[in-house]
Amino acid sequence: TLLGAVAGNVLPAVVTTAVGVAIYGMLIAIVVPPMRDHRPTAICVLIAIALSCAFYYLPLLSAVSNGFVIIICSVTASALLALLHPISEETED
Repeated sequence: TLLGAVAGNVLPAVVTTAVGVAIYGMLIAIVVPPMRDHRPTAICVLIAIALSCAFYYLPLLSAVSNGFVIIICSVTASALLALLHPISEETED
């Protein structure tokens, strides 16, 4: 974390912007393949998207900072799907 913070302040803005875009690409590459094969994963992603849109468009919720919105949406969607679609011990691979 310290190295990332220092690099973010030392590197030019073009590089830090490119790294920010690369992080989104990496997230998509990690989430999309399992989402195609596992319906609960797709539902979790859709819930997170809906929550994110709510935080963006609803005036009461739009006051929350973007970093916290990402955390709130991902944890809420994951917890909800973990309760609705738990993984049984027999299916652990």
